[in-house]
Amino acid sequence: MGVTEILKNSAHETVRLLTSELQIRLEELEEIWHFSSLEKIFIENELYEPIKNCKTEDAILQTIDRS
Repeated sequence: MGVTEILKNSAHETVRLLTSELQIRLEELEEIWHFSSLEKIFIENELYEPIKNCKTEDAILQTIDRS
């Protein structure tokens, strides 16, 4: 295996690793975007009103299920 082959293999491996890292970061950013979008909808539509007096998580979930 010559220097050219070694450099090609190294470059391909670097691209593969960077692509993998970017895919992971993209998924993280999509999750952040998704939750911020849900939060925005939640606030804009005042969906918090029915649950603001709930004392437990179970009560919140039951209220959300009924809505």
